[in-house]
Amino acid sequence: DQSVVVKRMGAIIGVLQAQGMANYCNLNDSETKTFTLPGQYVKHALEKLKDCGALLAIVSSERRSQGQLMEIGAALYAGLPVCIAIHETAAGTGYLEDRSLSDHSFVWSSENDLLQGIEDLL
Repeated sequence: DQSVVVKRMGAIIGVLQAQGMANYCNLNDSETKTFTLPGQYVKHALEKLKDCGALLAIVSSERRSQGQLMEIGAALYAGLPVCIAIHETAAGTGYLEDRSLSDHSFVWSSENDLLQGIEDLL
């Protein structure tokens, strides 16, 4: 549900900004408003990743995002710290919990739990 994602990402951005951390989220990028193809989003995100100091991936279901997997792979290749926050319904359904694929990971069960997990990382 897009409204859930927008609300969630707004809350996450709020947590990061409260700690004085710069961040990028394509939901707030006016350039992406004209995109019509998945590849446009992926290529743009990978370009933006060049300017980032870390990657935070929010895994909200067992249905893995192909674009998100590409971003994680690119971040790993670039040597960036990777944090993966996995919803409890997605835990144990894939390989993103493999500790060798991230610097930090945690499982969350509610929106408040997710935000607290991110705050704990900072």
